[in-house]
Amino acid sequence: MVNLKMVPILNSYLEASANRAEAIKTMTILPIQAGNANLYLLEFSCSNDLCSYILLDQSKDNPALLVADLARTVQSKLSPDNSKILLQFNREASLPIPLTNLVVVDLVEWEQISLTNETNDLQVLAYHWPIITAEWTDDQTITVSLPDVTEPVNKLLQQWQEAGKPITTIDLQLSTK
Repeated sequence: MVNLKMVPILNSYLEASANRAEAIKTMTILPIQAGNANLYLLEFSCSNDLCSYILLDQSKDNPALLVADLARTVQSKLSPDNSKILLQFNREASLPIPLTNLVVVDLVEWEQISLTNETNDLQVLAYHWPIITAEWTDDQTITVSLPDVTEPVNKLLQQWQEAGKPITTIDLQLSTK
């Protein structure tokens, strides 16, 4: 059960659907391994294999957060202390590998946490770069690996693939309030 009052975007989507029952049938709910929490990722409003995603917590008062739009889910990982979750989403593009975004949600406060690139000035989030791997280093840091190119354009990514896929790593820090 999803409380539509807690998820206005989902309520709006269903109200705008020509056939509400059919729209509900096309949704997919993906369970997320999260210790004692009952977390789910609701996939809806799909078009050309890209969907919108809402993170739901069925172990509390059914809070929900829209975490991605026009994307494809890649992975979810709990922080070492199990208080936060990292969600990785890709968007298909004309590039050899898709562009990526990372979303971190504080599971205690139930809010999204911003990430800051502490390694360099590359804008790697918001589907600007392809992220190959994303791993928690500790409860406040995520280490990501990127293609070792000067910019994520078709020609350079093709050369990168031909060169054996060398990577560079950067650290993303969770922003403090």
